[in-house]
Amino acid sequence: TQPVTLPLPLGKAALSSARLDGESATLLTFPLNQFSAEKSVAEHVYSIIVAEPGIHILDLEFDLPAQQTGSAGSFQMSLQPVASGRLTVKLPSPDAEISVTGIRTTYRKVKTADKAALELPIDEGGDIQIAWRPAEERGAIQGIVQCQTTQSVLLQDAGIVLQSTHQYRVRQGQINQATLKISEDLRVQSITGPDVGGWEMMGSGEARQIKVFLRRDIKESTSIKLIAFQSLSVGKQTRTLELPQIVPENVTNENGTIGVYAQSQFQIRPEKISGAIQIDSAQFINPETSSADWKIDGLALKPQWAYRFSRRPLSLGFSLSRRQSDKQAVAEHAVYVSPRKMSLSSRIRYQLKGIPESTFVLELPESYLVLSVNAPGMDDWYVIEQNADDMRVLVVEFAELKADHVEIICEGVIPRDASQREAEVMILTPLEVSGVRSDLAIWCDDSLVARVPELKDWRAISAEDLPSDMKSQQSRLPQFVFRSTAELPEWIKLELSPAQPSITANSLVMTTVGNVSVSHTVAIRWSIQGAATDTLSFTTPLELGEHLDFRGDGIRQIDKRVIGDAVVQWTVHLQDSVEGSYFITAESTQSPPASQQIAIPRVRVMDTSGLVDPQTTELETQQHYLMLVNHSWARLSLLNPESIVSVSREEMPLQINDALANQAMELARIIGTAKPPQFQIQQFQSDQGAAAAVNLSELTTVLAQDGSWKTHAAYRIRNRSRQFLAIRIPEKSQILSAFVKSVPVAPVFLKQEKEKPGSKDQIYLLALPKTSAADLSFEVNLILTGRLAKPLPQGTLRWQAEVIDLQPPQVVLPAENAEYGIPVAQTRWNVYVPDDYSASARLDDPRTNMTPVESHQAQEDTSLTSLVKDVENLYSVYSSSKSDRVRSRAISNLKQLELKLDSSSQQGQQGQRIKQQISEIQSKEQQRQAQKEKLLGEAKDENADSQADFDSEETFNQLVIGNNAALFEANRGKMQAGTPVGEPGPPHLPLNSPFSLKSHTIRNRGSKNLPQPVDSFGADVNGVDSRALRRQQSLQNTTEQLQSQLKPLQEEKKIGRPEIQSQARTQSAQSRELS
Repeated sequence: TQPVTLPLPLGKAALSSARLDGESATLLTFPLNQFSAEKSVAEHVYSIIVAEPGIHILDLEFDLPAQQTGSAGSFQMSLQPVASGRLTVKLPSPDAEISVTGIRTTYRKVKTADKAALELPIDEGGDIQIAWRPAEERGAIQGIVQCQTTQSVLLQDAGIVLQSTHQYRVRQGQINQATLKISEDLRVQSITGPDVGGWEMMGSGEARQIKVFLRRDIKESTSIKLIAFQSLSVGKQTRTLELPQIVPENVTNENGTIGVYAQSQFQIRPEKISGAIQIDSAQFINPETSSADWKIDGLALKPQWAYRFSRRPLSLGFSLSRRQSDKQAVAEHAVYVSPRKMSLSSRIRYQLKGIPESTFVLELPESYLVLSVNAPGMDDWYVIEQNADDMRVLVVEFAELKADHVEIICEGVIPRDASQREAEVMILTPLEVSGVRSDLAIWCDDSLVARVPELKDWRAISAEDLPSDMKSQQSRLPQFVFRSTAELPEWIKLELSPAQPSITANSLVMTTVGNVSVSHTVAIRWSIQGAATDTLSFTTPLELGEHLDFRGDGIRQIDKRVIGDAVVQWTVHLQDSVEGSYFITAESTQSPPASQQIAIPRVRVMDTSGLVDPQTTELETQQHYLMLVNHSWARLSLLNPESIVSVSREEMPLQINDALANQAMELARIIGTAKPPQFQIQQFQSDQGAAAAVNLSELTTVLAQDGSWKTHAAYRIRNRSRQFLAIRIPEKSQILSAFVKSVPVAPVFLKQEKEKPGSKDQIYLLALPKTSAADLSFEVNLILTGRLAKPLPQGTLRWQAEVIDLQPPQVVLPAENAEYGIPVAQTRWNVYVPDDYSASARLDDPRTNMTPVESHQAQEDTSLTSLVKDVENLYSVYSSSKSDRVRSRAISNLKQLELKLDSSSQQGQQGQRIKQQISEIQSKEQQRQAQKEKLLGEAKDENADSQADFDSEETFNQLVIGNNAALFEANRGKMQAGTPVGEPGPPHLPLNSPFSLKSHTIRNRGSKNLPQPVDSFGADVNGVDSRALRRQQSLQNTTEQLQSQLKPLQEEKKIGRPEIQSQARTQSAQSRELS
């Protein structure tokens, strides 16, 4: 986008105008070599400033000095080299003779009407001098001029290349130009020679001539070389050819030789030769090589015919044709006929003799879809829908000419309608061959029965006569094998009828219940005997949903049909027919039912044999089973025991691995005549605890002699749902400051509708922050001031002590106010009096419930009381919570308490007990996290503050995915029937695809023995919970199924980050930490 300065390829000239794209241009002028070492100043050159990118046109007008005498004149122009350039000079007279010096290239004189112009290439630049003068009147022949001509003619696919060399000898007089007569169809490519200055084309038709201008007057000898081209098309038919000629004129006599060359694919023979005598082709001398050879594209061609002539005119007529190669082909075709398509694999072997070829053509059937074309050395392939012969063909091109043998392998398919009872076997046919042998092997799908009518071009042969690689297309021998030697063998029409298989089925409904979702997985395994089928069908209740997640091998399409607003029929169409065993799963995840009752979906497998209506007829032999997995915190109870019969794992017709069996709450066979099984969800009620509590109330009061006092109140509060802390302050007192979690707050006076008679206390509300059950207690600080009814007694001697009634601030209790009341666990009150006074507490007063303690004991007890309460609360939250987030927050706060305890100078026995309790809880959490990381390890968010909820819907879905994957892998069976190119491909969302799962990484962990935890809080840590055991088995199963698929993601995330190491636990410890 920046302006650029470009030098102009123009030397010294007087510029009068410069326009760039029609606008005035800015030119710069500066001396040449002004920065050279000699500091010399040479001629000025010009530069132009171009402001915008793109293509621009610069128009210059300038004057040059010229010398002119009458009709003759000359001028000189200085030009700089350019990439490409042309100078056009309009001549004063069309017949003027031109002389160009200072440049090595030749010019061309162009005449239009009565005007003439000179065209000169100027890419090399230089000081060019152009002179002109009137044409001299000369006779036809000025002196004696002899010419020896050598012409070389090459025939190739593109056309005719003619190279003509003319050697002039002047015996008497002189010449400054030469005239050559040239055939009308020839196109001049170049005219060169040591004295050639330029040339012009004159006349047309038979009078077409080339006038060559020489740089000097020739008195001895010179040569002119001319190269021309004539287009020529040679097809399959023989054609006649009259060789084009270039004849020198205005010469005394002429003699010469002619050599005829042709590429190997052409055959040329003389037919009518006059004026020339045939000579030995080895005697012909090509001026290019000074021998008979002519090197074209690296090949040395020898002349096929050579002639000598000594007079004109002469005529050279030839017959030209392409050589016919001997090309034999062997075509081997393997065809697999299935209900919806025909798969074809063809191998074409060519044996070439004679002319090399690089292009091979095969006829394609109209509906043939090319999948792949392979051949050693192939350059490209393409399909022409309609060629000159009205045929659909496949063209295969090779990078090099093939002279011996070629092998082409083509794969394709032809679609067909499954309802048709006839299949026309259409194959590729090699064209332009001398002979072809075709071998055809036909396999039919096991779901079809085929019959072949009587054939004319084909004869049946034994399958043992087929090549081994052709028989290996399938694991079984073909049903039909034919051979034909016809050039275009007939297509074979097969009469088809469906085979009748014997089908039985067993289904399993795996219902997984979680806290946030309920998943139903329908698994069906068909047993197909006697024939193959590609259509299977079953029904599910409409309550299961109209959108199921299917998993199966080779599924092409699934049709859905709702019947009577109660049942959904699913029809599975496979890509290829199957025989033996086929397994499929269909999964649906729903919200827990509002009725708290889970109904097991009823599955029915339909008969798709074609003999009955598949919408109303079920398979005669089918059994249905149930596996119930409970991952929720509720208990499931069966409402109708008569609907199922419990079975063992060994009695199940479907494979259930150990991981699935250990999770199963119930394995049973469903009674077909009874109602579907129903289970009741029974939720457990948990104790929510107090809304808030004051763990410790610590008061410090200081009395002054004048009767004033100040009190500092520090409250350690554990809050779950309270919004305010209600404080009752004594009469004639006020709050100086209030801080909640070290943040100043404004107390709000609480107006009470019903006050106690005679009560003058005031109640203030302090706003409390929102915290969770797993948070630590926080501190509320108040500074209050007040005054006694009178000052402290004065004087140094008093016979009787004076009683002082001192009221502290009090937290409003729930018994006093249910809305704002908060219980207080412990209160500590320190009272300080002036040094001149002694005081003692009246503990016999019924209004107090305080007991005296020593100062050091009180300090030690109160410093640990808050820690004990926080630890007890966090343990209770950790044990009862179902959320990973809450548990993780509780563990984080326990770590803070442990650090606080370590920094304390006075721990004592109670401090050691607290540390032991914290250590035991942390040990349980480590065991729980080890199992959690097995599923969620590196897949969680890199942000340390973000926590994945172990009981979230996402985690539940991963557990279901793991179970479904285990069930599918344990029961899937390899299909016995297949396509000619191998077994059917993977399903649309293969199990080994990382995109079929979410971003979870699975690790294998080594098994090590860990010490058994000790529950100092009186709970049974090692108690085995059945829900937790089933969940642990599901996690282990998911790990095994998904580890290999997500291993690449693990390797990528390991870069720059150490691998997290964790240890396994005993089964009992695992069960507990999962609960």
